Amino acid sequence: SKDYKAVISATGSREFEWTETGLPAGLLIDPNTGVISGKPLKAGKFNVKITATNNKGAVTKNMKLIIDGNPVFETTQLNNATIGKSYPKQKLTISTLGNATFALGSGSLPAGLTLNSGSNHCYLKGKPTEIGTFTFTITAKNSYGETSQDFTLTVDPDQPKISGSLTTSGTVGEEYKSKTLTIKSLAPVSWDA
Repeated sequence: SKDYKAVISATGSREFEWTETGLPAGLLIDPNTGVISGKPLKAGKFNVKITATNNKGAVTKNMKLIIDGNPVFETTQLNNATIGKSYPKQKLTISTLGNATFALGSGSLPAGLTLNSGSNHCYLKGKPTEIGTFTFTITAKNSYGETSQDFTLTVDPDQPKISGSLTTSGTVGEEYKSKTLTIKSLAPVSWDA
């Protein structure tokens, strides 16, 4: 982001103390001079309240601050997924002014998942069909430029499901008639008695 500087002024007896509420992260007001400066960390429209106080009282002014710039990802971590189950819709939000588009950059999504876009957010959709840890980059682009964010997504195995039962009885000294148990799992399974 770029440096920002604005001087706020007031009339009346000098020796003002300046305070604010609503400035975006990265911007501060100097309590002695009223100068707002810093590097804003997100783009957007902000409702800011500036107050000047001196020995005669206080006056407050509501202002609208607009910060333009490249989109900034607000979501930087993904929830884990489970193989064969719908991925819970988790918005990957950005701060931006205007609309942004999204694209998969480097890396690849797990098979079964796709990248979908909404209004200034994107999300993963589908049912993953492979287990593992996947690293990929998503790029957000607006009229000012583009920003890329690295993500890691872990697809965990599902709990196996066993059908069939061992309700057959056996007799000591006689051959046991085996029963077939069926296991349903998309992940490798090991048996333990």
